[in-house]
Amino acid sequence: MMSLPCSLLVDHSSTHPDRFVALMSATKIQELNLEKNSTVQITGRDSKMVFCTLKESIQCSDKKILLNKLMRHNLGVLVNDPVMVGPCCNLQYAAQIDIAVNYTDALKGLNRNICKVLVNEYFAGKRIILCEGNKFIVRKGMKAVEFVVVRTDPTRPYCLVDTTKVSKVNYLTDVARYKPEEKRLSHISYEDIGGYVQQLQQLRELEFPLRLPSLFKQLKVANPHVIMHGPQGVGKLLLAKAYATETNAHFVLLNESMIKDVPIDIKIVRIRSKLEEAKKNSPSVVCFDGLHEIAPKTMIDPNQHKFLIKELVKMLKQMEQDKSCIVILIGITHLLSQVNTGVLHHFYSIKNDKYITFEYPNFSDRYEILKIHTRDLTLSSNFDFNHLAAGTENYTGERLAALCKKVAWRVYKNKHEDSIGVEDEVSEVESFMNKVITLADFQDILHEMS
Repeated sequence: MMSLPCSLLVDHSSTHPDRFVALMSATKIQELNLEKNSTVQITGRDSKMVFCTLKESIQCSDKKILLNKLMRHNLGVLVNDPVMVGPCCNLQYAAQIDIAVNYTDALKGLNRNICKVLVNEYFAGKRIILCEGNKFIVRKGMKAVEFVVVRTDPTRPYCLVDTTKVSKVNYLTDVARYKPEEKRLSHISYEDIGGYVQQLQQLRELEFPLRLPSLFKQLKVANPHVIMHGPQGVGKLLLAKAYATETNAHFVLLNESMIKDVPIDIKIVRIRSKLEEAKKNSPSVVCFDGLHEIAPKTMIDPNQHKFLIKELVKMLKQMEQDKSCIVILIGITHLLSQVNTGVLHHFYSIKNDKYITFEYPNFSDRYEILKIHTRDLTLSSNFDFNHLAAGTENYTGERLAALCKKVAWRVYKNKHEDSIGVEDEVSEVESFMNKVITLADFQDILHEMS
């Protein structure tokens, strides 16, 4: 029996990153008369389509479908948005497709030959169904390059790209006529966090005001706010950015460097300017990164301190009293005891506010963080993430990211020195990007860092 399209709610998925894969519950797959590992069609906002491989997930409820950032981006949807899911039929092979680098700044260090190397490897041995406007990302040799399908021939809503059928691929470098308005795939999402499942869930409980601001205003309750407290470098700011991205909220960052070593009146002007920006672009998220520096408990000059706190509390009260906009305040600090209590009260006082604590990442967190920061690298087939995660105890996410970057630079630097004198640019690039990184490479750098 032919299955009919069904509406499901989107949730994020950290499995199968950068691939056209959707996850559903076994019950829902059976109910819709679909099959595991079959190709399905998903339709999102403005009739945008994606075709992907359907897989089963025990973590997915019967009302949801799990999609990674790539899929959500192509469909123009956010977490908790509805999509239509149905079978795929009447496929036609592409005779030709035109592909361009999605953003011109990604062309730095690239040319047509290098693009060809990247795209050919992406399509090699795969049967991928693409629509005009679909984006995909290729990660290789410390690069993550976004491509967009500009045109397909035959000009159908979708077509099957199979390099075994010798589809002709044109590589365009002029994308001025095709400038998408959506956010870039490189914007931070929930999948880019790695670990900290409980903290992520706590913050996601506050998605409602940003996703449905008109409805939230009708409730006539105060905007909820957040305090994030924990060691430096564990990913507090990263989570705040992902929260704004996933709710399509305007993100405003106010950190200590913006108000450091300036007169008190300039500090107040800059803080007020950031809050006004948030109100103007509501719904918004304002992140006070380093709240203990922005609103310290004490200052050398007590008169200046009193004036600063008085003005800051006044601005925060005005924000709370303004019911015309939705602005979520997030205060980030690793020195909670050094934050002025009067200011702190405005971040964490009402029932809807959240106090989110962070510790150093545990083994599971480190495992996920390492997987994320090695996505752009070519790892050996027997690479042991368990061993690496076990050997990086007390490493923060920031330090793990630095470790991965340092290993990559060391390996690729050595490879580049080995390839000096190679005249064929494409061969050099292929050799460079296919350099395999082993666990031993990481252990060498770990020894240096310790």
